[in-house]
Amino acid sequence: MLSPLSSRARLANEVTIRRMCDLFIYHGVAGSRPSSAKRPKLNEIDRLQIASLIFGLIPADLLRYQPAGKFSPLKPRIQVHLAMLGVPNPDDEILLDVLLRVGYQYARSHDKAFQKREKKSIRDLRALRNLYPKVRSMQGGRCVTCGLALPPNSESETLDHCLPWRLVGDPPNAVNWQIMCAQCNNAKGNYLSTLQVKESHNWLYGADSIRFGTLSRETRWVILQQRMSCEDCGKGPDERRLVVTRETQAFTLIPDLLSVHCLPCAIQQSIEIVENLPSSSQN
Repeated sequence: MLSPLSSRARLANEVTIRRMCDLFIYHGVAGSRPSSAKRPKLNEIDRLQIASLIFGLIPADLLRYQPAGKFSPLKPRIQVHLAMLGVPNPDDEILLDVLLRVGYQYARSHDKAFQKREKKSIRDLRALRNLYPKVRSMQGGRCVTCGLALPPNSESETLDHCLPWRLVGDPPNAVNWQIMCAQCNNAKGNYLSTLQVKESHNWLYGADSIRFGTLSRETRWVILQQRMSCEDCGKGPDERRLVVTRETQAFTLIPDLLSVHCLPCAIQQSIEIVENLPSSSQN
């Protein structure tokens, strides 16, 4: 397993670099998703390793610089940077193109006016009358993480960028979009992996959840995103509302001591649900 400790070797890992390229290409970093692109099969550790690469493989000035639209003159600078890091095949055109486009998007996103003008919301998705029902149908009309039933055009719906907007933007055909409830989306924020969140490591030092015995939104998101199905019936968020549960009140509200059940199984088995459910919550 690749060491999580900081080192240049972590930035030069060929397998992780290829996974990063596949992930960003799938979510439309080049402006669209190639017909040949397949969804990468990544776990949370894979995604954490990818997150460690992004701000290391792109030269610092490119993340600050706002080019006038000509990509190619910047590629040699990235190539030299990759060679200094010991990256295998620093002249790989796919890698260079991914890094260039991510850096370009990130540099432009420093401009608040650009963010306000370009970043899409759930209203923009709803305006796309062909895409909106398609995205909803793919998720069973539910939040992609917790399975909360989301009626069309409801206030509970939010648009989430699968990869953070400041890295990829809003490619066409919803290739970087998914629908989430506000609670899950606010907890996910701009993370690529749940393992970037301190709560995923059971670290609750100074947290209100210790003092008041309440489940934090971050802990809730971490465990739902990592488990993704009911531990009894195996159904996922595209079919059922998933809730966080615990076996006994002696357990602190940390991921290692919590479980995930669908709402019907939790009710049927009288398992303690440790999150506050909205009154509109459905099975």
